[in-house]
Amino acid sequence: MGEFQKLQRGSTEVLSEGEKLLVRWRDNSVVTVASNVEDVYSEVPVKRWNKERKAYDYLQQPQIIHSYNQQMGGVDLHDLQVSCYHSTIRSKKWWWPIYAWTLHSAVVNSWLFHRDVMNGDYDLLGFQRVVAQSLLKKFGTAPKGHGRPSSMLAAVTDIHRFHVDLQYGSDIALHFNPRYYKGSGHVVHNTLQSNTWGDEENVFQTPFPRGHLFALQILVTLSSYKISTNGELFSEFKHHMNFSDVDTICIGGKVKLSLFAFQYLTKVPYKNIIDGGLRTGKVIIIEGVINPKGMEIFLRHKTGIAFYYNPRFDENVVVCNSYEDGKWGEEEIDELTPIETGEPLQITIFCSHHGYEVFVNGQQTHTYSHRFTNLEEIDVLDIRGDVQLRFVEA
Repeated sequence: MGEFQKLQRGSTEVLSEGEKLLVRWRDNSVVTVASNVEDVYSEVPVKRWNKERKAYDYLQQPQIIHSYNQQMGGVDLHDLQVSCYHSTIRSKKWWWPIYAWTLHSAVVNSWLFHRDVMNGDYDLLGFQRVVAQSLLKKFGTAPKGHGRPSSMLAAVTDIHRFHVDLQYGSDIALHFNPRYYKGSGHVVHNTLQSNTWGDEENVFQTPFPRGHLFALQILVTLSSYKISTNGELFSEFKHHMNFSDVDTICIGGKVKLSLFAFQYLTKVPYKNIIDGGLRTGKVIIIEGVINPKGMEIFLRHKTGIAFYYNPRFDENVVVCNSYEDGKWGEEEIDELTPIETGEPLQITIFCSHHGYEVFVNGQQTHTYSHRFTNLEEIDVLDIRGDVQLRFVEA
């Protein structure tokens, strides 16, 4: 292995026996793959960034490794989805983790069938809530006594309209008002000042089907309210009043609420301890708005940086790297898309067996193989740069 590591990038070793194929390929590091699916060795062209020449090198990659890269995301994505809302019930029974994982895996597969085959519009969390609610209704028992009432799902009931108002006294800085008439719907945006309504701004669609769960987020920026529904940007409403005067939120209409919360922007630089360090299946979620100067994400251990993630808008690339033994490694550079400045952004980093899987707004965009493999020693998340953070989970 040590001698092969010294060979130039693109070098290959091949061993085949019957229907079994073993391939070793020199990329940033040595990649070794064995398979009984492909028994004939072949190659495909790929490009890799050359840091010294500041240009792409065109190499030949073994087809077996190319096929693996194309297909492995399904397993890693499934693991990510299973781990997102995994229950934390503890048990001393050895079989409990297997049983719990099987249940969660079945729910994820059911949700995929609901979304892709049945054209359903629930997200994964909403789907799990509906499943839980249905099971409780059928098999659950009501609590005794006069305990605290349970929270309700956020859903639009059979009504003609509901509204969310950001108010200051009798003035309304933002009036967000979905309306339903004759089977169709639209959303009205407006402002009320001195008992006088402004000009309506309408979006002739509605992201809130009746009877369905929804998530509504209002991001306050210096110039406007950016309104997202179910994780996607829906509309933008320019400020007509000083947003800092708002002191009341009013929600009207027969809407069932399960959660209402404020998320204030987190100061940058942001540094937090990862309890217990990284492990396979660990998910890190970062939400906010990234500005033109870009941002940097570091996953650190005591003596170095296991994973460095840096969108660079001036170069239109994303750079990934590691810092070990007092020096930076070889950069891995990919295209910047779909990251955009000034828009709500969610970056999810999933730690898999092989490396880090990076998802931007739910879309897998980058992969980075582990260079530092003692995952439990990676215990610090560090975020810097020109970014407004509103939520971080690590």
